[in-house]
Amino acid sequence: MSQHTKLPRILHTLTGRMVLGELLIHMALIPILFVSIVSIVKEGYQTRFIDQVRTDSRLFAALISNEEAPDKIKELLDEVSE
Repeated sequence: MSQHTKLPRILHTLTGRMVLGELLIHMALIPILFVSIVSIVKEGYQTRFIDQVRTDSRLFAALISNEEAPDKIKELLDEVSE
């Protein structure tokens, strides 16, 4: 029973209220921080992926533009799709 009486006594002290306030603030801010960091990282990976695809497309377009034989172009396209 002594533990049940200690908790209300601790919450009525300045230290107890400060600790409780800090815990509540952390419980509110950590999910917001986590969501914002995840969205920033996700956006960065998407941007890197799009840049990589654009670079590969540009290189592939330059490679195909030099070829005049339709068979060679079809062979190059088949290699890329695999």
